[in-house]
Amino acid sequence: MSTIGTISNVLISQPDYFWEGEALPNATNKSTSAFKLGKAQAGVQLEIKAVDAITVANAETLTFELLYDSDESGSYSSSVTLATFTDETIAAGATIAKYIPNMDIELWAKVKVTASENLSAKTIDAYVTYVSH
Repeated sequence: MSTIGTISNVLISQPDYFWEGEALPNATNKSTSAFKLGKAQAGVQLEIKAVDAITVANAETLTFELLYDSDESGSYSSSVTLATFTDETIAAGATIAKYIPNMDIELWAKVKVTASENLSAKTIDAYVTYVSH
């Protein structure tokens, strides 16, 4: 693990990307491949950032969810809403969502993003970092 620095006494690892420069959906949804997130013994943090400025029109929505399951090939029917935007502009480089899972989140996870309009010209990064004290 290489580190990117510390905040007071907190050590943060380099990001482990599962979406880097990923285009948002065109009036539909998309999900990442499954990755291990839950049941972590150490601090794991999921973060989603806007690469481009993203403008969500009035009466349209952009939603980010964490889906989770105990089996990598499961149904991923359990979820947590991470962020929802409507009639809003997200600045380039802004953090869209940060999530530190608690111990009851299942081992396998996916990030799902749903857009009610065509936002496919805009991109995001999604990754995990490992945080320790």
